[in-house]
Amino acid sequence: FWLKPCCFQRARQRPGSANMGTCATKCCGPNWSNELQSCARAPSAPWAHTPLRDEPDDEIKPKERDEGCCGCRRLCTTLLCCGVCCCCLLSIPPLLLLGLFVLPQVTCFLPLGINGLPLGYVPAFLGAGRIFPLGREASCMDRIWTNVYGAESIRNQGAQVPEKEWSGEWWRGNELGYIINTPVFWSENGVWPNSNALGSMPNQHVAIRPFFVEAYGVTDSNREQLQDYLAMSAKTFLKERREAGQLIVQEDLLAWVYQILHNITFDEEISFSDAEQVVPLAQTVTQMGTIGQVFPSFLYPLLLSSTAAEVGAKVDEYEKKVEKKWGANLTNLDCTPSSSCKAQLASGLWDAHYSAGGLSVPQTISAGLGVLYSTSSTNPSVNFTIPAGKVAEFFWECIRSFPPVIGFPHWTKRPTCAGSDEAATEKLDRPEGKTEACDEESDAWISGYPPVNQYSGGERVILDLPSGQWDKDVWGPEADTFHLFSLEDYEKKSVGFAEMAVNDSVAGGMMNRACPARELAIMIGTAFFTEFNQSAWSPSTT
Repeated sequence: FWLKPCCFQRARQRPGSANMGTCATKCCGPNWSNELQSCARAPSAPWAHTPLRDEPDDEIKPKERDEGCCGCRRLCTTLLCCGVCCCCLLSIPPLLLLGLFVLPQVTCFLPLGINGLPLGYVPAFLGAGRIFPLGREASCMDRIWTNVYGAESIRNQGAQVPEKEWSGEWWRGNELGYIINTPVFWSENGVWPNSNALGSMPNQHVAIRPFFVEAYGVTDSNREQLQDYLAMSAKTFLKERREAGQLIVQEDLLAWVYQILHNITFDEEISFSDAEQVVPLAQTVTQMGTIGQVFPSFLYPLLLSSTAAEVGAKVDEYEKKVEKKWGANLTNLDCTPSSSCKAQLASGLWDAHYSAGGLSVPQTISAGLGVLYSTSSTNPSVNFTIPAGKVAEFFWECIRSFPPVIGFPHWTKRPTCAGSDEAATEKLDRPEGKTEACDEESDAWISGYPPVNQYSGGERVILDLPSGQWDKDVWGPEADTFHLFSLEDYEKKSVGFAEMAVNDSVAGGMMNRACPARELAIMIGTAFFTEFNQSAWSPSTT
């Protein structure tokens, strides 16, 4: 675990230098050399861009400036990454927070980044309204979009999604729960809109969903084979982690689940070490896909373009595998305006592997390990042990208590297309699955990517899934405790996989938005905890 930004500077110091020894002793203790792999791991953004040093050299030490800093005569350091005065930079967040909570009706809707999002997206996404005393309404949580709470309301609205989207009344964008993804990471995938599979147009969704059902669906004919494969995979994974001397949460879990999904999807084995190589890219896309929304346009070529190119290369690899397995079945399908249904499916499968199940399953396993080992007051069941024969119930309860997906969004009015107006955008919404995408604009000269509006002019609604998973009217008085319910209860009452978004009478069921891999996800988590021996492991921190 990375506990705090240390004084390592990856670009300037290398393992073995004298300065690094002093630095590591201070930050990590006298036995730092034996722990270098975990201790010296560079922190993730944004800390990785801010060098922190105990003994500043001539290049970064404080300097007196005649003009002062932010109009003040004082000692300040200029950040090497962009030449911005640190005092100016550090003063911005508190001023914005002050504005957000004192004058939310104004500051929530100030523009943010280049994709049309409002400033209030940041505290709303982080759930600031849940922890600040002024509450959600006084911040931005219930101002910039509508939140739907409670199991009954979630089920009622969620059940309408297939028909409403097919009819053109509702629209979906490049989103993952509450997150609105930065479209740049789909710009090299051959798909338009530049969106994950959840934001594909109705004609695209109808074309590729059958292949997701085929790849990840569990049926009577393949259930036993999948169970045997997952049990062996979990046993091998945990054996190799014991031999390696550690199981790194979440990196090792991300790699293992990626390995499983790749093997199941393409009927093609890859090793754990091969899967490990993909994890850094997946983590970067996950993090920067969210953080990137705040970036000004000039930072896109500097911080995002290379990752977008890596994603495009990975999707190209996937497209070759898609061609090998399903090419003949994709030839006559319509995924316009994307380049082809092969590209659409390949991009969507990458979405499933790096986020969706590839992220939510490792997160839930991590939560389960936390329940088993954590002594923190935030653990709802300290000293918990899994009862014999209740492994599946335990994993289900981890999903219910710690929902990996916290929002199920749709738009009752889509954002106005970039370069267009409200009336022209409204005409794109058509019945019978014929809703059209916005026209692709020319690349902007600074960012290098076509302008996209992901919020302005739209009306967003989010079904708050945790409120359904914790609803006492459904789950009873134990809803806010870590309590193992029956498998039948989980099957009937869960909304965490968007189970309610099903209408088989619409497009033959191909507009259903329920997760097609629900049973597979449960099987993966159950296989892990069935093979996991709690007494054989001890955590590095509790």
